[in-house]
Amino acid sequence: MIAIQSSCTVLYPIIWLMFVFHSGNFDDALAIMESIEQHTPDNMCVMNHKLNLLRRHGDDLEDIYKQYISNDKLSVESVQLLTSKYVRYIHKVRNTATS
Repeated sequence: MIAIQSSCTVLYPIIWLMFVFHSGNFDDALAIMESIEQHTPDNMCVMNHKLNLLRRHGDDLEDIYKQYISNDKLSVESVQLLTSKYVRYIHKVRNTATS
């Protein structure tokens, strides 16, 4: 099992991350995500996966969205995409809270 885990974390980290998460190991999945994020800090795909992982776990994403949006290294297109996702997230959270 360790050999499979080792090769999966190197070759298919996002797929392994989702497998670990769906197995009920949120802490391990978050550790894998943070490792991936350290290697590719400005990757929009990685940011999106992290936001989805934390949303599925039930975490509040406001601070993470604000941190990502204020990142000077991101392209204008990435900031626009994150901003639109943040607005949708806020709209859903507030509508759910008031309903």
